[in-house]
Formats: sequence, structure tokens, C-alpha cells
Amino acid sequence: MLADQGAGVIKVETPGTGDENRVWGTRAADGITSNFQSVNRGKRGITLNLKSEAARGVLRQLIARSDIVIQSFLPESAARLGVDYAGVRTIKPDIIYCSINGYGPQGELHNKAGYHLMMQAFKCKDGYLLVGATNDTPWRRFCDALGRNDLDADERFHTNDKRLEHRAVLVSLLEAIFATENVAHWISRFDAKGVAASPINTLDQVLVHPQVAANHMIVPVKNAEGRELPTLGVPFKLSGDYSTNTRAAPQLGADTDEVLRKELQMNEEEIARLREQGAL
Repeated sequence: MLADQGAGVIKVETPGTGDENRVWGTRAADGITSNFQSVNRGKRGITLNLKSEAARGVLRQLIARSDIVIQSFLPESAARLGVDYAGVRTIKPDIIYCSINGYGPQGELHNKAGYHLMMQAFKCKDGYLLVGATNDTPWRRFCDALGRNDLDADERFHTNDKRLEHRAVLVSLLEAIFATENVAHWISRFDAKGVAASPINTLDQVLVHPQVAANHMIVPVKNAEGRELPTLGVPFKLSGDYSTNTRAAPQLGADTDEVLRKELQMNEEEIARLREQGAL
């Protein structure tokens, strides 16, 4: 989006593997998926092995010359690599910084992997589950968590392209596996192997979930009668104070007089004249 608006954007990826999004979906003739192409057009790309101090030094130089940094590491990984907000701000105090993760910056799930679109909704004994195995490496962890490494050894499923080719067969096999246990069982196994997974919650469950509360996604406001109403918060948070404006949406024209007096310094006579003219 920034590149589309004319910004010079440099995408930093891991040598050898790159962004997971490179292999999400079917690849075009050049080996790049349409999904990756659509969200990365217009960017310049470099590779840096951030486990290397030399590479981190290069990154620090790039940060010092940049206006904006956007990263999607898990919070603990970002801190370890020095690309969390505190670390980046020591390099460029006036940096505009954006951190993206699956479950928000606060709460017990903040360091859990998640994707905007997971692999498949699977029915378990007591509900449904979303799982993310977006390329070959997490796929192998996924099979390990299932206790079914034979699926990875199967030539039909060994690569992302093969799994797409034999998707119907694979989904049928996985549905049978997931139906044998409840959601909590599978979440526990996937968490242990570092596989992105989440239950599909009902609306009632979402509204009282601790992660929703921790990230201030339900904001109480008081209406004109003084009654407290729950409203949805914003999915992005600014640094520092997480307080949210709790003023309720206005009744039609409720603040007309106040705005005209305070913002335009009109007196009561001028406001009354506007009303007589049908302007308000």
C-alpha cells in the first residue's frame, strides 16, 4: 500500500527461505504466488540473516535512514533481535513504528503465532479449529503434532504444490483425524510444536475472551441517558496509553450550539438567527 502511494519500501527477508507468503497458494511461472505478488509489488527486496550480528548492523543502518519500520515478528523474537519499538527507537527516536501480530500486543496469547487466514476449519468432537501450516516447514511440525509424520512422507503431500494438487484427499484424511479429539486437545498439541492454531469461537465466547479484554477490544461508553453500552474497540493500538475515547455517538445535532459557540465564537443571538433561517 505504501509503495503504491510512491514510498520507497525495502522488504527484508531471511536468506534461502524468505517470507512464508512466497509459497502460500499456487505459484506462477516465475515461482512467485499471486498472493505474494499482490501485497509486495513495488518494493525492493534484500536478505539479511538477523541471527548474525553483521546483518543486524546493516539493519540498524537502514533503520537510521528510514521514516517507517513495519515488522511482524512475535514480540519475544522482535525484542531478541533488537527490532522491538524500544530497540528501534534508540536508533531513530522519531521513527514511525508498526508491529503486527495475530493476537494483539497484550494478554497471555500475545506471543502466539497467528495468521489472517488459517489453513482450514476442522470439526473436532466439541467444536471447530483453525490451523495454519502455510509452507513446508510448518507442515512438518503440523504432522508431528498430529502424530502422523507418515502424511509428510507421503509423496502426495510432501510439498505445498502437491498438497494443493491432492487437497480433497488430504482434507478428508485430516477431518477424520480431528474428529477423534476435542478442540483443547489439538490446541495443546499444536502449541507444543509451535503450530499456529485457534478455536473458532462463538460470538458470546469472543466477547468475554481474556485476550479481547486485554487488548481493549470492548469499550464501554455512556449514552445520553447515562446508560453504559459496550462498543467495539479499534484493532490497532498506538504506543503508550491504551485509553480510548468513551464518549458515546452523539444524538442528532446534540452539540450544535456548543460547537458554534466554542469553535466559531458565535453568540446566542447569532445561533438563534441561523435557526430562524433554517440553517441548523
